[in-house]
Amino acid sequence: ALTGAIKSLVGKRVDGLVIMPSRAMTEDEIETINKLIVNEIPVVVFDAFAEGLHCDHVLMDNKNAIKKAMDTLFENGHKNIALLLGPEKIHSSEERLSAYVDAYKTRNLEVNSDNIFYTDYSKTMSKRICSSLIENYPEVTAIVTASFRITLGVLASIYERSLKIPEDISLVGFDIQDIADITPNKIEGIFLPHEKIALTVADVILERMKSDGNGKLSIDEIKIEYIKGESIKNVDSIKKGD
Repeated sequence: ALTGAIKSLVGKRVDGLVIMPSRAMTEDEIETINKLIVNEIPVVVFDAFAEGLHCDHVLMDNKNAIKKAMDTLFENGHKNIALLLGPEKIHSSEERLSAYVDAYKTRNLEVNSDNIFYTDYSKTMSKRICSSLIENYPEVTAIVTASFRITLGVLASIYERSLKIPEDISLVGFDIQDIADITPNKIEGIFLPHEKIALTVADVILERMKSDGNGKLSIDEIKIEYIKGESIKNVDSIKKGD
């Protein structure tokens, strides 16, 4: 599908392409993109990375964003933390998973693979996974999501069961600027600086167009904001109270 979309756009004589893959790129797709570079058609790949891909990249600082989320949850006494990722094997999922695993390892704690879930980024699948999680893994006290639609699916599942955040389960959402302050308790989470992303991608591709496809390939990394909220319960204080 990606190869077909690229060829269709090239057929319309576009001056450049910005590509944001929703899954791991195939060898055919990588080859197609590399041919564009050879033909001096600028390409910027956003928030994805693949071996053998010879184009400019703009990446998100996924590791530090998840690290901040995990550090905050551990500071509040959470140890059974579920992580809902995007598709398996894509760059962003691998980086977020790495930060999640590192958070446990630095504390000499075992990682429970049953608490790691992959989604197709859809609200429907994320809701289904969260519902199963709530029903089958009652020991989980917190959830970290990896996209806006995943967050929506998690919220839909939680509220469908008349559960409360953070009283019944804590949540760190991803890319939730538009809904963080309309839930009963403001959602704590990872915020994408959309304007900065757009400007960075535009600057990279325009610079490449000016250079006629020449020059060193660039890899820009954008910091992700972590905004405090009211969606994390301190389970340590509850244990002390008991």
